[in-house]
Amino acid sequence: MYIDKIDDSLWDVADNFYEMQSRLERFIYNKPSCGTTWMFHCISNDKREWYNPEYSITLKTFEELIQIYKEHGYSFKSVEQLFSGDEKSIYVTFDDGFRELASGVLSISKEYSIPICVFITADYIGKENYIDEIDIKRLSKEELFTIGGHTLSHPILRDISYDAAKKEIVGSISYLEKIIEKKINVFAYPYGSIATVSGKNISVLRNSEIEMAFSTLQTHNIKDEGARYFQPRVNINESVALEMIAKLKNDEIFIPEKKIFEALKNDYYKKFLLNWISKLQKGYDLHTWISNHGYKKICIWGTRGDLARKVIDSIVSNAYDYEVVALIDNNRKDEYDEERDLAIINSEEISENVDLIVVIPGYDIDIIRDQANRNNKNKMIGINELVN
Repeated sequence: MYIDKIDDSLWDVADNFYEMQSRLERFIYNKPSCGTTWMFHCISNDKREWYNPEYSITLKTFEELIQIYKEHGYSFKSVEQLFSGDEKSIYVTFDDGFRELASGVLSISKEYSIPICVFITADYIGKENYIDEIDIKRLSKEELFTIGGHTLSHPILRDISYDAAKKEIVGSISYLEKIIEKKINVFAYPYGSIATVSGKNISVLRNSEIEMAFSTLQTHNIKDEGARYFQPRVNINESVALEMIAKLKNDEIFIPEKKIFEALKNDYYKKFLLNWISKLQKGYDLHTWISNHGYKKICIWGTRGDLARKVIDSIVSNAYDYEVVALIDNNRKDEYDEERDLAIINSEEISENVDLIVVIPGYDIDIIRDQANRNNKNKMIGINELVN
């Protein structure tokens, strides 16, 4: 399934998700850096073993990347040291658990004293081209290696129920702890964008003993407690690594390309988004939920796109015992929606009397509150949390 053949209704959501993720990345990009987390997947000099070039790299290029960054004064640290890093700190991570980790990557790690964090998908253990339990035990005993959780089966967490997602997260951590006989402190979300991870998923980690969790936001890391459970990671494959090497040789800055919707080529990902849209288009009873919870004055955050229009119309047209006082859009402030007779305001203009802010499509509420430089006086909820 190629991007140019995806249904128009999917693009409405994709555009909104992309805009939100890009805005969040820009928000983080403007904060002081404590380094950059590199994300790798498949690594092999035999390109016939690559399952997808977008997530694959040769050992040769990986080693060259390590060498040149060390030569230019970058320091490689473990992910546990992230909050103590600076803008020239690098944290190396590998997802899923490909078999070369136990041989070629281990050798490079030792030769250059590079800490490595491996986020292991439990169901992949022992399968073809993946490390087995013996490898995991051996790597966990290496001073430079950290083992982290990556769910049981690598699902899109937002696509499954809260209980199922919690089982995926907590179950994978428990399973790995039994293998390595020590505590797991870090976790990485499969896919890792705001389109695939909900606020409820993040809350599972916040309420656990996990100390830090990683997303796939394509920017640097920040020393911010609000970002502790959604730290960015930059995806690096063969072509990206070669570009990074070339730029560093010319003393140029490498800025990650935004490719969060490459996953739309995946039929499973498309199915997830279309299913989410269909729940809304079938008339999910948002207005009844609002009424049942006793909210009287609400604002709706997000005004653009077909999805936003459907949600706004559903809430406004059925407002029989609550009042929609305004629409929020920081890019359209001081405008007026004549069709719905509502002002469009900036997020900083929200009255403290507002009971509820409904966020469309609904990414992590803590992050959006920080981005708007607001406090906790207004209750916020994303429509994806209502639908899920």
